Amino acid sequence: MRRRPHHAAPRSGSRATFSLPVGSARACGIVFCLVLRFSLPAENWLRLILWLLLGFAVYFGYGRYHSVLARMRDREIQAGSLSG
Repeated sequence: MRRRPHHAAPRSGSRATFSLPVGSARACGIVFCLVLRFSLPAENWLRLILWLLLGFAVYFGYGRYHSVLARMRDREIQAGSLSG
């Protein structure tokens, strides 16, 4: 592996980007990934959907329970019921 000299390194103001020299390589990569994805059996898709639903339930359930806004709302409700 050949190293770049220090003066050839990207400057802090410039953005280093990755690009493919051939546009068709991108299209081939996309098509190849889609073929692999859609060649999976239906039971794998079912597992994926079930794990995604479980993950969303845990994520949003945790967020709702530990929400700062929910705590503030609960404090306001308690303060309103104590003064009323």
